[in-house]
Amino acid sequence: MLLGYAVILGLVIWNLFIRQGRTGWSIGKQVLGIRLISEQTGQPIGAGMAFVRTLAHFLDSLACYLGWLWPLWDPKCQTFADKLLRTVVIQQKKA
Repeated sequence: MLLGYAVILGLVIWNLFIRQGRTGWSIGKQVLGIRLISEQTGQPIGAGMAFVRTLAHFLDSLACYLGWLWPLWDPKCQTFADKLLRTVVIQQKKA
């Protein structure tokens, strides 16, 4: 059972931080045709910033989860965490 938990943790770390940080795509984002990039450079944000972005999503939950709904009316469709870290999620199919 411990080995199973270690494998799951490894896959989560690989998907959310390493893969998404290096390419802009997590498995889910790739399926949906969306990509995470830096607003300033237009490039993927890196594994470290992907980790920080995941932690910053705590802010999205603070005010009654308002930050998670914010993209519905925001011109750039950003959550509070995205605004703080200057990231955007764009429509882009993987070639």
